[in-house]
Amino acid sequence: MKRSGIKTFFKKFIHHKAAAVALVLFFLELAAILILPGALHLDAVTSDFLNMAKGPSAEHIWGTDEIGRDIFARVLYGGRISLIVGICSTALSIAIGLPLGVVAGYYQGAVGNFIMRLADMFMSFPSMVLSLVLVTVLEPSMWTVIFAIGFLGWTRPCKLLYGSVMATKGREYVEVAVTLGYSNRKILMKYVIPNSLSPLWVSLAFMISSAIITESSLNFLGAGIQPPQSSWGNLIYAAQQFDVLTTKVWMWIPACIVLLITVVCINLIGEGIRDALDPKMRR
Repeated sequence: MKRSGIKTFFKKFIHHKAAAVALVLFFLELAAILILPGALHLDAVTSDFLNMAKGPSAEHIWGTDEIGRDIFARVLYGGRISLIVGICSTALSIAIGLPLGVVAGYYQGAVGNFIMRLADMFMSFPSMVLSLVLVTVLEPSMWTVIFAIGFLGWTRPCKLLYGSVMATKGREYVEVAVTLGYSNRKILMKYVIPNSLSPLWVSLAFMISSAIITESSLNFLGAGIQPPQSSWGNLIYAAQQFDVLTTKVWMWIPACIVLLITVVCINLIGEGIRDALDPKMRR
């Protein structure tokens, strides 16, 4: 994207006020997650046995869990894990789906049909069930969760690239390149792929937020990030206990609120990117 194009993009993005506010909030949250644990010397693992299952206080501003670990520290450290899972699993999905979508859309024929039918087959199974099976078989850990979500999420970028490449392939500048005898590799790298990525950029934010929610859901089912490592999902998992759900709300509500804010912000940022790249989609 040229400098003038980047400038135009940011002007249109900022014009989407909700997306601009969401971007600021997201960066503030990201700064808090990355900076505060070190700056405040927070410990998310060590138990305070004198303050187990205690509500918010001067010593523990968001209270402690049942074995005395600081909830504020665990929410901040858990944010790192949840965001890493969201970003890395999305990157893995794109790494698998992008080349498959490009090959299917450009070459079509038997290869394209096979890839698209494979994508349809993956999409026909409930992704949450498959993720749960994969994580359980491979043993729950952060990298297992990333692999499960990323591996099962390749169909979305693949389908997006398939349609976009097919549209780009029929444009005049591609037909001219074919007429001039350019190799398929040169046509793909120079003309087709760069001009087919817009739908993927638009979808990127939604894929990250979807991955974060999936990670939280897996944790709530007991098959995600395992203690003592924290994530927003396994903090919310504490709400499965009735007494925690009803009388010790400080153990799970902060993680729920931060997760909700993060997902809403990322989705609004995605809407802003969508409107900036394709003004015709503006409502």
